[in-house]
Amino acid sequence: MKLTMVILSLIPAMSWANVSNFNDIIAENSQVQREIQQTLKVNDDSTAAALGSNNDHRVVLESISYNAPTNPHTLKFKKELSERRVSSKKEMNRLAKDFKSIDNDL
Repeated sequence: MKLTMVILSLIPAMSWANVSNFNDIIAENSQVQREIQQTLKVNDDSTAAALGSNNDHRVVLESISYNAPTNPHTLKFKKELSERRVSSKKEMNRLAKDFKSIDNDL
């Protein structure tokens, strides 16, 4: 009984230790992100200065997505094509028809 109580009292202490480690990870990540943003800003400023402010040429890039019709079997594996399963609704209809035909025969 005492061992159970000791274990139960240690569980919250262990979780608190993990939370403090997690907070340290978040703080370190935030610091690294700030450093990266500062480096990018310096690089951006130096690039703008190298190009000059009198630059009349601009390049605009757009991302366009094209959706082409494809065969439904194109992205399926060979096993999926050979072992096609009938939907459960059609399977139940087939089974009901079989039972009706058996009842009619009797």
